[in-house]
Amino acid sequence: MELIIADDGQDPIHDLVEGKPGIKYLRLNEKITIGSKRNYLNDNANGDIMVCMDDDDYYPPVRVAHAVEKLTNSDKLIAASSEMLIYFINKIGLFKSGPFHENHGSNATFAYKKEYLLNNRYDDTKTIAEEVSFTNNFTNLMIQLDSKSTILVIAHNTNTFDKENLIFLPSGELNPDFKKVSTAELIINEKAFEFYKNMLH
Repeated sequence: MELIIADDGQDPIHDLVEGKPGIKYLRLNEKITIGSKRNYLNDNANGDIMVCMDDDDYYPPVRVAHAVEKLTNSDKLIAASSEMLIYFINKIGLFKSGPFHENHGSNATFAYKKEYLLNNRYDDTKTIAEEVSFTNNFTNLMIQLDSKSTILVIAHNTNTFDKENLIFLPSGELNPDFKKVSTAELIINEKAFEFYKNMLH
């Protein structure tokens, strides 16, 4: 397995990963669109299955194994989780979104076989919602992943897209696509949870 990191941050993390086996570090000297960044990562990948991970969300230890097992046992080329738990660190709480439909998912939950890239590529101009064109408007057949084995989305005020705009309608009412749930459903250990909260405040 290889971990590929595309780093365009103001505080490069090269010193944290230098010399560690299985890690390919790609330093970007300028900001590029999210579509271009995802293509750049795929172009530099050697594996047969790509498992997407964003740097500000939490992924359980089984994330890679779960996605690889699902894809290996399926003739479908792409997997995702349409259902997600989203934790707002600004005290709003924990919400569950989806599932919406069987061919839907956020890029942060994607995993796909290299074969999928023969006919699908991210739109280099996209700065948000890059999933739509990459999945042909969510018509490409997907296998659904278990959300708790895939991701805990960490919503904060520096997200590319402000997720609070999704949770609440202009009237202030809760969007019916989202459900507030107990933090007992959190799939993260307390130490990791505190790390994310402190890092993103």
